[in-house]
Amino acid sequence: MILFTSRFSKNQTRKVALLLAAFLVSGSLGSLQGQDKVALVLSGGGAQGLAHIGVLKAFEEYAVPIDLIVGTSAGALVGGLYASGLSVEQLETMAKDGTIMELFLGRTELTDSPVWLRRDQADGNFSIRRSKDRITGPPGLFNDQLIWRDLFLLTAPATYTAQGDFDSLYIPFRAVGAEVVRQESVVFDSGSVAEALRISMSMPMVYPAIIRDGAIYMDGGLYNNMPTDIARELGADFVIAVNVDDVPPAVDNLKDVFDFFDFYSGVLFSFSDSASVSGWDVFINVDTKGFNLFDFAQGDALIQRGYEAGVRTVEQIVKQLDHQEEVNENRRIQYQSGLDGSTIRDIRWVDLEKGNVMDPPVDLVTSFSYSSRNITDMIHSLYATRRFDLIIPSLSASGDTLILTIRSKAPLQMIPEIQISSVNGFNILGNWESRPVNDKYILRSRAGLGNYEGGTRITLRPNVFLSSWAKEETHWFWEGQLFADYRVVDNITDDDAVGMLTAGAGGAAHRVVDWNREWVAEATVRTTRWIHLSDTLTPDYSRAVYPRISVRYESNHIRQTIPVVEGWRIAGEVLAGYWDQVEFYGGHGSAELGLPLGTAYHGFLKADYQKVTSPAPLFESAGAELPVAFTQSRYLDYRAYGALNITAGLSRTLFRDDILVTVSTHQAYLEKRIFTGSDGWNRSVDISIQYNSILGPLELGWSVLDDDGYRLVSWTRLHIYF
Repeated sequence: MILFTSRFSKNQTRKVALLLAAFLVSGSLGSLQGQDKVALVLSGGGAQGLAHIGVLKAFEEYAVPIDLIVGTSAGALVGGLYASGLSVEQLETMAKDGTIMELFLGRTELTDSPVWLRRDQADGNFSIRRSKDRITGPPGLFNDQLIWRDLFLLTAPATYTAQGDFDSLYIPFRAVGAEVVRQESVVFDSGSVAEALRISMSMPMVYPAIIRDGAIYMDGGLYNNMPTDIARELGADFVIAVNVDDVPPAVDNLKDVFDFFDFYSGVLFSFSDSASVSGWDVFINVDTKGFNLFDFAQGDALIQRGYEAGVRTVEQIVKQLDHQEEVNENRRIQYQSGLDGSTIRDIRWVDLEKGNVMDPPVDLVTSFSYSSRNITDMIHSLYATRRFDLIIPSLSASGDTLILTIRSKAPLQMIPEIQISSVNGFNILGNWESRPVNDKYILRSRAGLGNYEGGTRITLRPNVFLSSWAKEETHWFWEGQLFADYRVVDNITDDDAVGMLTAGAGGAAHRVVDWNREWVAEATVRTTRWIHLSDTLTPDYSRAVYPRISVRYESNHIRQTIPVVEGWRIAGEVLAGYWDQVEFYGGHGSAELGLPLGTAYHGFLKADYQKVTSPAPLFESAGAELPVAFTQSRYLDYRAYGALNITAGLSRTLFRDDILVTVSTHQAYLEKRIFTGSDGWNRSVDISIQYNSILGPLELGWSVLDDDGYRLVSWTRLHIYF
């Protein structure tokens, strides 16, 4: 619920009026039980807001009483979680292990989707949607699906215990947001703590704005980044203001995208600058110079900065107060355990756009114990149906009804991609998804066109809800596919080029063991045609239609996507086919292991091995690889007996971006090789440095090929998701 609003069209008049109001209100309300009513006001500042945790740590050590917390943006997040009963130790751990960074990122992991969806997910956020005769783009830079989920799980017990009254939380709390249509600051004093925090941290363009009843809510820092006036209006006698938002870099010192974002956000929030606001008794300015809005990986250092600033001023604070107060650990725990042992007996569905209760789009089991794991599993299972664009969980006042506020996906969505390679040229692709026949099926297609390669794949499968949460659980489904591809290899001779056309169809049956494991039986029929592009009317030779069948098992427990790999995966496959009047049989196995090497570093090791009885085409043998710089010749040296690939990598996380260094070794026994004219082992190494931004990866690499003498070739690749 919104408590009150303040209009800021005339800044100087506003400040005078608020100070007068603060004086009158504080004078009329007086102190709390004869003691000073102490308010802690926390500014916004993105990742720099992690320094607030250090200030809270210092306050706890010196028993500084806190009777009210008022926060904006990152200050609302830290203050709201603390007011909900999370301890400083919990917040400190969440900041150091990357949990808060993941909360801000909303970055999906592999295990957020079931194993059968992990192979064909497009990574772009900038999907183009067609719905109700409108074509729309993304609502924000970051996806907020998991932000809603995590905020709910962190605050639901406290919201329930306080019955939605922010004055009844472990510490009374207010979150400040901005309503941009009326250009007003808004203050939330009741309702869902998760929703109040989500609104307060809605940084423009980064996170989707929250639209309610014709109002558009965004980051509270737009109009009031240091809400000391709110604390005074609520009767605070003693206001401690904590600023973590440093001065943006000078124009001459702008070095990267984060510096530019710091600069632009500083301009955007300039008239609510934390350092220029009065109305406080003690002002703590945490030195966050050298950190930007996105330095979430520096949680340890930022907390230390906040702690040092808190310790420097805590003696001054204690001297001015008439009492001190130790943390009531038992009471705090009550706010975190308020839903322990409770049972969800009903599920209510609400349409986000219309606001009305709707018929259940999915028939779920409706009696289960409340737990973070159960809620997480249910939400992930619902997203796996590909029917929902957003799911916002909340609880009824009684705590026994789970409310799922949903926004359905548009009937048609497309994520465009651009691939540019120094080896394979330019390629533009589109990833399409629709749900025909009343959401009963999922139709996906991937189409690309480039100067060296292109093609399309169309996949259709039933839109089944594969989860123990469904009343009618399904453990298997079918999948059909049509495909057509082309590849061009030029500069083979001075005046010639070679091309290959491929077309075919396939089908698969998936037997789902659980969320991370499945069996897949697959059959495909394919035909290929090789041609000289300089003489397209006279083909070099053609291949007849030929079949391939395989049975694959996969157990995928990798929790994060490359390059931030954590967990393990094993897969095995037996295959058989008929190629060039020769039958072949074989097997294919792979294993992958990823380990965290600190907060920001991850390492991984991947091995892939394949063996067949007779030479099989490389495009049927997923395990046979050649180095990146020589992929154009891959389809000329087109038959292989077996292959072994080993890849080791180290990644470094930088907020949403990552840096990945990999070394890959490839060994394949090839037959009828074009360049050497003899059969034998082909040994090669790829070394690459890859920078993964939110738009996609930029990669620089070197390939070494042992082919009757070593050859070294450098290459670059750029992959842009929209």
